[in-house]
Amino acid sequence: LRDGVETTVWPRSAHLLKKGDIVTMCLGGGGGYGNPEMRPQARVAADVRAGLISENTVRSVYGANA
Repeated sequence: LRDGVETTVWPRSAHLLKKGDIVTMCLGGGGGYGNPEMRPQARVAADVRAGLISENTVRSVYGANA
């Protein structure tokens, strides 16, 4: 947003920003694929160790213990 005007910038393009410009990025979310309860427990535990998910998330989403 510059001076109240919204401009769409397409992927793989460049746009010079000026002080005071407001940038909003809308990205596709990673909703995952498949049933989370079918994910191997070792991979879920590795995600917990890496700090990608919490133990609470494991219990509520993956139906398992970290």
